[in-house]
Amino acid sequence: MSGLPVELYVILVSVALVALCWLLLRFGKIIARWMFMFGALVAMILIALTLLEHARATRTAVQAATVAGAGAVGASVGVAILSLMLLVSLVVICWLVVRLKSTERDRMCLLPQWKRRRRLPKPEPGMYYIVEDGDVDIAVEDLSQWGW
Repeated sequence: MSGLPVELYVILVSVALVALCWLLLRFGKIIARWMFMFGALVAMILIALTLLEHARATRTAVQAATVAGAGAVGASVGVAILSLMLLVSLVVICWLVVRLKSTERDRMCLLPQWKRRRRLPKPEPGMYYIVEDGDVDIAVEDLSQWGW
């Protein structure tokens, strides 16, 4: 509180209440009518502001739902593309495994005949090879590993 004593505040409030009571007794009906009109006007303004804010919130919610829906569509398209890529990669891997197995066994080879390489097993000690004419030039071959 400022430097004024409490008694002065009590006296000022009492005078204000007496003046208000005199005004209400003298102009009670007029003041009541104006207060009713201003109260109704304030209530209508508050209801209008509430409805406006509700409309803004609804619009924001619709925009958020639209963005979320677009994000969900984008995510589902991404998942579909990734699933398709996974399926294609699995098919390619299975095809390569079958091709490798068939090439190792030398049956059902998926390569043409002219692309197949002739593979000889690695020589073991005491193992002899029969060389047909024209396949290997013995003069060029190094036969020292077999003791020649």
